[in-house]
Amino acid sequence: MNSCRRFYAVLLPGLALTGLLVTGDARPLPAAANPPKMTASAAARQDRDPGPTRNHSTSADVSGEWKLTGTKREDPDPHELTLVLKQQGDAFSGTLETNRGRFEVKDGKVKGTQIAFSIFMPEPSTTAACSGSVEGDALKATCKMPNSTVDLVGSRHK
Repeated sequence: MNSCRRFYAVLLPGLALTGLLVTGDARPLPAAANPPKMTASAAARQDRDPGPTRNHSTSADVSGEWKLTGTKREDPDPHELTLVLKQQGDAFSGTLETNRGRFEVKDGKVKGTQIAFSIFMPEPSTTAACSGSVEGDALKATCKMPNSTVDLVGSRHK
C-alpha cells in the first residue's frame, strides 16, 4: 500500500504540495523539492499587474483654480466658490474665495488621491478642517467647522 501512495505522489505533485494527498496515518506527504516553475507568460503578467499590493507613490496634482459648489448641510442653498491652490511635492496652500471674502488655505497635504487641508476664517475666528479626494480634474471634500459642515464639489478650471 505504501508504494501505491508514493506512485500517486509522483503522478499528482500538486496534490502533495497542497497537503490534499495524505498518508494512511493522516500525515501530509513531504512537499516536492523543486516547486513548479512559473511560465514566461505568467511572469510577464505578474510584472505588468502586481495586484492590490502595488505601492502608488505618485500623488494627485491639486495645483490650479477650482470652481466649486459649497453646500452647508444645515442650509441646502449652494454657494459658488473659487479655490486656488499651489502644490509643492505632497504639500499645498492657497486661497478660497467666497461671497464672504477670501480665506487662507493652509496645511494642505496630498497622499495618492486623498487630500486634507484647513481654512482659516478670521471673522469669527474659526478654522475649518477639510478632507476629501481629487480624481483628475474633479474634487470632492467635506469641511467641518464648530457649528456646521460644508460639502465641496467641483472641477479644475482650465
